[in-house]
Amino acid sequence: MDTLEENAHPIRITSQGKIKNWVTFALNSFEEKPDVPLTFHTISPVKGSDEGGKNPNGTQRLNSSVTLAPRLISVVEIVKREYLRNLATKRSPRLQGLHQYNEIGMLEDEEVPAAPEEEGVSGAAEKRSEKIIEALAGKNHVKQTQTPFMRITLSLTELPNLQAKGATYQPPTTRKLTKSAKARANRRKKRAAEQEAPTSPELAGEPMDI
Repeated sequence: MDTLEENAHPIRITSQGKIKNWVTFALNSFEEKPDVPLTFHTISPVKGSDEGGKNPNGTQRLNSSVTLAPRLISVVEIVKREYLRNLATKRSPRLQGLHQYNEIGMLEDEEVPAAPEEEGVSGAAEKRSEKIIEALAGKNHVKQTQTPFMRITLSLTELPNLQAKGATYQPPTTRKLTKSAKARANRRKKRAAEQEAPTSPELAGEPMDI
């Protein structure tokens, strides 16, 4: 059976995308699909495209997955704030905001020199196999590149499996109620208690037939 975190919808934060669009999508998703968590990340779908390379002055350029981390955090914080604001606007009985799980790590990609174009796909695969065999035999080392990444998962419910895997947990913010909101909440509780109360004649104070 799939867990909630396995069913999480991924949202990749890029330098070209608009924050407003990501926030709107997230808020609509939590309203229409409350059981589906959202995972915001900066990992590029194209292998190697996150590599920073060199600046004109020769210094190492940071990976895009690193430079986009502040933008990712901004999106997450706005989503959390607007979610609480929507609860108040819609007079929702829910007081808690969103559960947050943070993951930071490194992705390792084996880097094998590409085969010449004329060798085609089969030639490239053969070259790769040769390099791996050499590495296993101790004759050569397959170069590995590490790509740092950040993932933040927001959910309406707790996701203990993510925490067990090493994610850091931030509990949801509890929104403060105004006096009128507190009064409405108390009235709802009172009505709910009255509906659940026993209705037998004896308990209701009505005379019983003997």
